[in-house]
Amino acid sequence: MRIFSWIVMVPVALFVIVFSVANRAEVGVDFWPFEYVAPLPLFAVALVAAFAGFVAGAFVAWISGHGARRRGRAAARRAAAAEREIQHLREHARKLEDGVAAGVPEKPGRPPNLPAEAA
Repeated sequence: MRIFSWIVMVPVALFVIVFSVANRAEVGVDFWPFEYVAPLPLFAVALVAAFAGFVAGAFVAWISGHGARRRGRAAARRAAAAEREIQHLREHARKLEDGVAAGVPEKPGRPPNLPAEAA
């Protein structure tokens, strides 16, 4: 994964450097409705706009993933409850096996695997 990030990031960094060197001319950025015009290099305007678009896209993706994150948390809670139940049942089964091995008589009641009417 580290090599993949280098393969992607080195060309992107080279592109940003070449773009910045090639677009050093100043442009006036008007901050409407204020009466202020700031002279900024074109590469700075373009890179800030690209970064703002990246942040806005990341925010939209985060918002749209809300349902999936909620379902994931619910599934994790259900899995944890199932694990606790499995552990409880294993302990109960072990206690029953220990009781049968020790010769403890079973409780009187209906025989196993028979309907309630037949008992």
